[in-house]
Amino acid sequence: MVKFDIPRGTRDFLPNDTTKRNYVEKLIKQNFENYGYQQIKTPMFEKFEMLAAKSGDEIRESMFTFVSDREEYALRPELTAPTCRLVSSGKLNKLPLPYKLYYIGECFRYCRPQANRYREFMQAGLELIGSKNPLSDAEIIVIAVKTLKRLGISDFNLKVGNIGILKNYLTGLNISDFNTQIRIINNIDHMIYIREKCNELKLKNNLNNEEKNQIRFELEKIYSFQEHYNYSGKYEIMPEQNITEESLRNKLDFLPKAAESTYQSIWESMDISNETINGLIDLSHIQGDIESVFQNAKDILKNTESINKLEELYQVCSWIKKMGITEFDVIINITRGLDFYTGTVFEIDFPSLGSQKQICGGGRYDKLIGEFGGNHIPATGFGFGFDRVVEAFIKSGNVIKSSPIDVFVAVSSSDYISNALEIAEKLRDDGIRTSVDLLELDLREQIGYANNVKADYVVIIGPEELQRESCKLRELATHSEETVSISSIINKIKEKINN
Repeated sequence: MVKFDIPRGTRDFLPNDTTKRNYVEKLIKQNFENYGYQQIKTPMFEKFEMLAAKSGDEIRESMFTFVSDREEYALRPELTAPTCRLVSSGKLNKLPLPYKLYYIGECFRYCRPQANRYREFMQAGLELIGSKNPLSDAEIIVIAVKTLKRLGISDFNLKVGNIGILKNYLTGLNISDFNTQIRIINNIDHMIYIREKCNELKLKNNLNNEEKNQIRFELEKIYSFQEHYNYSGKYEIMPEQNITEESLRNKLDFLPKAAESTYQSIWESMDISNETINGLIDLSHIQGDIESVFQNAKDILKNTESINKLEELYQVCSWIKKMGITEFDVIINITRGLDFYTGTVFEIDFPSLGSQKQICGGGRYDKLIGEFGGNHIPATGFGFGFDRVVEAFIKSGNVIKSSPIDVFVAVSSSDYISNALEIAEKLRDDGIRTSVDLLELDLREQIGYANNVKADYVVIIGPEELQRESCKLRELATHSEETVSISSIINKIKEKINN
């Protein structure tokens, strides 16, 4: 007989897994709705030309596409674009602005499956559409943070920035070519990443294989840049064979400086002035609390178009604090979707997940909806990597009850199964999860089954109990047992469950 396996890059979720995922989904929905957001659902697949409208035809390589009715479609890779398509269609015109929408659903990407990266995955997120107010940006960030806290996830890092600061700074210095801006901002982002990663690894007593490989990879990457641009200087990287952990550790102070020096050399080759380069390097080092960031960045950005974006960032962070979130880092340069975001951007990392640590990201995108054929409407939003949030929920030590039932109604003889069904149906009608024997087990085996599925209580029915119109109620955790009238069994069990 042929056995069939699941498609590559997908997963089966067993009952225990699904219970946890459903619990996380339920709390996410509740928290979104607490802020007045309403759920929308869009098709699992969209016209390919719509999904490629912003990213171009090259996105085809990372999507599942198919042809039907002479039209090319693709399984959705994320949920912001379908939401923008919905808004631009005018179907929400009868609702007052701002639109406060949320979604939870499966998405698909064609990729090489690896740890915590699948071809089928879930995304949960929200979009606030129709408001330019910095308070809107603050609201979505606070919702993301408080949703995680409600899930019992606490060891995460929130980073807030504004993509417009560096874009406007470069434009003001006559570096207005979009591709050049992207290149420079990506360079800065890489410098910051290497700096943060090396500082993080310096605190560890031992490096695991993944961490060692990360250092090797970054050394090789900077070395390749140095080779390509004929770099020669104090921080030139020399190829080494058989690098030991000790020698890798010695590179943790060297590597960030090598990256910085290498990118300075690259920018010089692009005819960027030393004054501009020094300003970019200084900006890359600015992070911390909003007060210190604002003061330090203000000196560099004064008399530039970026000062308005810096003040906008200050307003957003002030609102975040007023809404009760005080622990976060402000980073001038967060390079999220440079051609997508226009202002505030933020990311949330959960370090215990390793290299796939980002669990949430989002920000302001005021131009996107207009590119889907609608009016230019300001918008801001975020997306949770739902699967990673579930992993963070589990790693945070959260435990939820996974039993499929609360009560098992057992009988001393199959003669009384009709009585058991009568009681079970009354319990079920009252919202109490209940099961009865379907395998014709003896009483001891029935109680054993109830223990195995982790039920809380067993209702036992026998001839003596029925004669007195009563039953025995056993609490499995304590083995305590009492006689209860059948007429009051529902109230008795509800009282115990509620306590």
